[in-house]
Amino acid sequence: MRHGWKPWLLLAAISLPAFPASAGMPIPQTVKCPIGGKSFTHTTTASYSIWGYRPDGKPYGSWEFPLEMPKCPGNGLVVFDRFTKEEIERLETLVESAEYRAMRDKETSYFLAAWLMKGLGRPPINVAWVTVQASWQADGQPELKKRYQSLYVDQIRALARSGDGVDWLLMQARAVNGLRELGRFDEAKALLASLDLTPLDVPVPEQKREAVPGSIGRRILNYDEVKEAKRKRDFLNQFKELGALIEARNSASEPLHMIPMREAAERCRSGADSLSRPDKDYCASDDMKKFMEGAAH
Repeated sequence: MRHGWKPWLLLAAISLPAFPASAGMPIPQTVKCPIGGKSFTHTTTASYSIWGYRPDGKPYGSWEFPLEMPKCPGNGLVVFDRFTKEEIERLETLVESAEYRAMRDKETSYFLAAWLMKGLGRPPINVAWVTVQASWQADGQPELKKRYQSLYVDQIRALARSGDGVDWLLMQARAVNGLRELGRFDEAKALLASLDLTPLDVPVPEQKREAVPGSIGRRILNYDEVKEAKRKRDFLNQFKELGALIEARNSASEPLHMIPMREAAERCRSGADSLSRPDKDYCASDDMKKFMEGAAH
């Protein structure tokens, strides 16, 4: 994929990259619409920090996720990338279609982007990932979110496995979780059982360090190798946790033991009466008590 609007890294987001460790600040960005050439102002951020993820992949951080894409006034084109001349010609037909015009004010920007991506023949795995992110935008709209989840589950299950299969497996985690949140527990269990998780079951190598000339510090020679192994093991653990949620027939989108401690602690403090029994048990756990005591000092 060509380098487009950097904030919403598509397939890269599947691989959980490191993000800038700083608070998000709004900045205005002038965008020229690829169709018609009209310029408009889009508000985005230059940097942000992320400190964890929901089971569906939505980050917790210092900005709203997914990062909003520019949307051209008038024709409603979602500018999700930089486009070739040939793609712009194809986009003109797509955005003027009766189907797109009917969806423009009813669907989220990421859903529209996924629809346009499919029309341009972009890789199905990217289309599926953008549809997953469209479901994040539908938080608070249960029926819309369910429709998006059902769609991305079907898209993901249709993906062909390629390469070493790791990115394919990570997308399958989204499908397993989507089925779980939809309450389709038997299907989620069957899909999980069908997956060969061997590519994720790797040892984390020992760090290899060497002295930095002219400094008292030491650098890690195999940093990328260690980071990748940890990433795979983290996803292996996520599959195991999803399996436990499925066995418990838990469809919660934010089970407290699977979200960052700081987020879970806030929910423990503010929503005790409305919490599920598993979440109440987690709030009463020694680990959470210890975390909350430490945060209070």
